[in-house]
Amino acid sequence: MVSFLKNRFCYFAVSALSLTTAHGASDSSMNSSPIERPRALPPSLYGHAGDPAVLASAAYTYWTAREDNLLVSYSNFNVLSENTNQGFSSYPTWNTFSGFKVALGTILPHDAWELCAEFTYFVANRPFTNHNILPNGTISTWSLDLPLNSISSQWNNWLYRGDIDLRYTFFVGNYLSLTTLGGLASVFGDQTFNITQSPFESDTFENSTSGTIHATQWAWGIGPHLGFESDFAFYGTSQNQFSFFFQGGGSILLSQYQTTQQWTSTSADADFLLNRVTLYADTPLLETMFGLRWHTFIDGRDAASFLVELGWEEQVILGYNYLTATISSIPPGNYYMYGLTLRAQIGF
Repeated sequence: MVSFLKNRFCYFAVSALSLTTAHGASDSSMNSSPIERPRALPPSLYGHAGDPAVLASAAYTYWTAREDNLLVSYSNFNVLSENTNQGFSSYPTWNTFSGFKVALGTILPHDAWELCAEFTYFVANRPFTNHNILPNGTISTWSLDLPLNSISSQWNNWLYRGDIDLRYTFFVGNYLSLTTLGGLASVFGDQTFNITQSPFESDTFENSTSGTIHATQWAWGIGPHLGFESDFAFYGTSQNQFSFFFQGGGSILLSQYQTTQQWTSTSADADFLLNRVTLYADTPLLETMFGLRWHTFIDGRDAASFLVELGWEEQVILGYNYLTATISSIPPGNYYMYGLTLRAQIGF
């Protein structure tokens, strides 16, 4: 009986050794051949030895700016008659202007967190725009309700924004990555709104005067900033990746506004200060962007990377326009910037 057990034990030991040897040989043959990567995979997280530690980017923006409560005049309203017809409203010209963004970030050694600072520059200078006039039927919304003979307007605005955020990226499946971010946002803005008007002369309004209304606003704000970014890779290799991306975020800015309204009379050749106000308010800021992205890794994922993206971006500052709110019961109007953004980034 003992002899039988010994024989069985030896047989079992030899069989186990043979299987182990064969498995090791199989592993060796697998490791010696290259492993095929999935066709689409979110990019590897930075923060490993040899990975890019600095990220620098520049973006070209082609945006349009609009703002509420900038109504210049309304027409087809005959103040000399009891009969009125539906008219039309006149606003300043909304042009599209070029701007830019620049950003610089670094990969922190702990858990691949990214610290990034970004600056946005947008300036829009427009010429005066002449608005349509109907005889005895066009009224300015910024002065006495007198019928106008001519009216023109000009709206210029400057906006500078600076952000500093801490970002972290993680995977949500094989094709989707999600980035969360938080930090501080700051906005500095300046705008001027000019209206030159000449009332319609008649026996009823013989004392009418011509002149220019010059309204200005200077504002700044700073507050917490939260946001996210999702990236869906639809095609990729070990060196290149194409993806759709979507971004969203918001801030609550503690803001200060300084507004001035001034009237320059052409006939009297004099300037009159109508109003000057300084106030504080909490100003919400909302933003979103979506588009296409190409990400390539130079000489493997441990050397350098290059990224190009094209998307549609919009930023909204709620309650930003106090040009009319300080002299009337009209609530402050919203400010909008939207258009195309082309960005390039390099990591090294």
